[in-house]
Amino acid sequence: MVPCRVLLNVALFLACVIGVMSDDVDLLLDAIVSDTEQFDRIYEMCDTFGSRLTGSQDLEDSFDWCQQLMTADGLEYSPEKVPAPHWIHNHHGDELLLLSPGKQRYLSVTCLGDSIGTGSSPVTAQVLVVSSFDELQARADEAVGKIVVYDIPFTTYGASSPYRINGAVEAAKVGAIASLTNSITQLSLYTLHTGVMYYEEGVTVIPAGSITVEDAQMLHRMQNRSQTPTLQLTLDCSRAGFTSSRNLITEVKGSLYPDELVIISGHLDSWDVGSTLGAQDDASGAFAGWQIVRLMTQLGLKAKRTIRAVLWTCEEFGGCGGRSYTGEHVEEMNNTSIALEMDNNGAYIPSVLTTDLTQEGLEMFQPILDRLAKIVNVTAEYGGGGEDIDHMQQYGVPVLGLSTKPDVNVNLYANYFDVHHSPADTADKLVKSQWDLCVSTFAVISYMVADLDSLLPRTNSPVP
Repeated sequence: MVPCRVLLNVALFLACVIGVMSDDVDLLLDAIVSDTEQFDRIYEMCDTFGSRLTGSQDLEDSFDWCQQLMTADGLEYSPEKVPAPHWIHNHHGDELLLLSPGKQRYLSVTCLGDSIGTGSSPVTAQVLVVSSFDELQARADEAVGKIVVYDIPFTTYGASSPYRINGAVEAAKVGAIASLTNSITQLSLYTLHTGVMYYEEGVTVIPAGSITVEDAQMLHRMQNRSQTPTLQLTLDCSRAGFTSSRNLITEVKGSLYPDELVIISGHLDSWDVGSTLGAQDDASGAFAGWQIVRLMTQLGLKAKRTIRAVLWTCEEFGGCGGRSYTGEHVEEMNNTSIALEMDNNGAYIPSVLTTDLTQEGLEMFQPILDRLAKIVNVTAEYGGGGEDIDHMQQYGVPVLGLSTKPDVNVNLYANYFDVHHSPADTADKLVKSQWDLCVSTFAVISYMVADLDSLLPRTNSPVP
């Protein structure tokens, strides 16, 4: 029999340990709300460097600037080289002229990411407007030699994005000479939304662009009136092989298990259709993990395990930053308790945690959800974590992503996809109190997971 005095001492010890962890988390949460400097840095970076296209000098200058500030913060950091696609886009050279019917006039257009350009002379052709891939197949004979325009009503991003990603390939298969996709957004104020597209080996490579919802609908109305719109398209972009970029890593070493990790992350690269975009997607996420490490360092806080923040490159071009990290850190995968990414849908009010934790993992995670309930109402649902961290799933690393929802009484735009990949993704769309909640959510999760008695159980998620 264990003496009662021993049991009492053990209970007191555990209470003290839990109390210390709780005190540390509370200190960190208070510091997040009090601090203004890191949030202001998001504004400063967007204002100073503008858009941060993968492969551009603007992105690399932004990384240099972040490293200088990390030095000022007293942080150690490690830049890791990443081979990244070098896609060159002069968006001022993109041009779309409606030749007929009616008055000749210019329409708004931008290249889709990784598209080829139109070359030395514009592409001039009649238009075929379709509302689905099935309709394109049904009208395949009409598409030969034409510019295919996709006018796709927005339902969800997941349902609409295949037309941007694969639209050029499907159009080329039926003989089209260019492809234009309506911007993926729930609400358009004549804004262009871009994003990556892909080609398929063995299929003719044709230029691919994005036009506004309004212009796609106009061209569709003309076609429905038995008119045949004719467009003159110039896309000033080109594929230039590969260049070098970097992931940027900073961390707080664990007090007991420094070789075991919790990863918190977001990506620094953005699209280039505006002069200062990339605030919601994803400076807000990249600066969140950095903020947690920064404030833990200032407060002298250490969890049992290392908390590592990663600012990814090249998320927008298929996640090559995350893929490179996973390949370079294979030996650490078994010691990575969980990887978090803030890039699901902006930095509004936290609402859903998407994760592939096992049932045992969810049971271990429940006290964390209980602690989160004191500051925000979130639920956990099965799903992936994000483009950059889902590569780790093949090694059984649990992943977790943060989904947020706007407040219609606070946020000018009531849906993330109103600004996503558009010139409207500017820093003024961020609200500090909402960003603080996002950072606080990841602070609670990362600190408490890092302080668990053991690593979270490995998962058996399918390889992405």
